[in-house]
Amino acid sequence: MERLPEKEGYEFFFIVGVKQRKLGSDRLGEFDGYAKAEPNNKHDSSAVAIYSYDDTLLGYVQSTGYGGEEYSVHSKLVGLSGYLQSHGGESPCYGSIYDLTMSKGGKAMIYYNQNWKLDEMPREEKVYKGANSTIGDIELCDEKKYNSFEKKFIGTAKLLTYDNSNRDKCTLQIFNENNSLIGIVYVGEYYYNTIEFSHKENTATVFGYVKTDRGKSYGKAFIPVKWGVKKIQSRKELFETKELFELNTLDFLK
Repeated sequence: MERLPEKEGYEFFFIVGVKQRKLGSDRLGEFDGYAKAEPNNKHDSSAVAIYSYDDTLLGYVQSTGYGGEEYSVHSKLVGLSGYLQSHGGESPCYGSIYDLTMSKGGKAMIYYNQNWKLDEMPREEKVYKGANSTIGDIELCDEKKYNSFEKKFIGTAKLLTYDNSNRDKCTLQIFNENNSLIGIVYVGEYYYNTIEFSHKENTATVFGYVKTDRGKSYGKAFIPVKWGVKKIQSRKELFETKELFELNTLDFLK
């Protein structure tokens, strides 16, 4: 597998942990797939997993790039995933598995750049393959209204605007459990597309709160996409145990 020029937007990495995956012989050879940052990996919070497009875990990449450059692959993938901080960022990749008996038994080329090749992809393909989530600030639709109360809520995120001119700043509307509009949140196109093409009625569950500090209201929203029903239900139960004053962060929902 030839290493493509950097201008193509790819970077080369060895795949480690191949032997531990106990893959079948049908996995030998080239593959198309995706790289996924895994911040909840119990062994390494900066782990980056390599999956084939049938969602088979092939292994993990090392933390240094081609030629020994020191940088965090994980951070690059998270940064690629949207305007807001994302958790579990993904990016297309391709590569080859050449030895099932070695830990370092494969290599992968990972896309980093939103360059012309990525722009040519149809929007239906620019979606997350696995479960993902984001935490963002809510721009309140009427700040004066929310100065009179503070509240947590489990509601709905609905598509509003796909911005072709700034695909890192697509817009979701945030509604509370009574379907009252709270405000908007900006997300990257992968989040927006995943909700549009992977969710019925183009909506997603949202966990959020509105607080007031020194007379100024603000809100936070946690929006999971492609989560299973059981996982969402478990987070609802956890969220409901928290008092509003405890919600300085929504990271506990990841």
